[in-house]
Amino acid sequence: MGPSESKTRSAKDMESQPILGQKSSDSPLPKTQLTIVLFARMAEPISYFQMFPYVNAMIEEMHVAPPKEVGFYSGLIRLRIA
Repeated sequence: MGPSESKTRSAKDMESQPILGQKSSDSPLPKTQLTIVLFARMAEPISYFQMFPYVNAMIEEMHVAPPKEVGFYSGLIRLRIA
């Protein structure tokens, strides 16, 4: 085996190695961060829909509008928050 053969063999070995030297057991996905984002995305709609039953009562108790227009103002608040 001459010096030129050892150079080509080492070049082939370098080409087959990963650039960043990652371990094969590493996952490309950041599972912890994705789990946190998942829970945040699930909590947002839950809190959004929890306000619907109380908006009408809040508008009525604060005397923002006459009783006939409570639904209209409630819709405005819901549109503004969405």
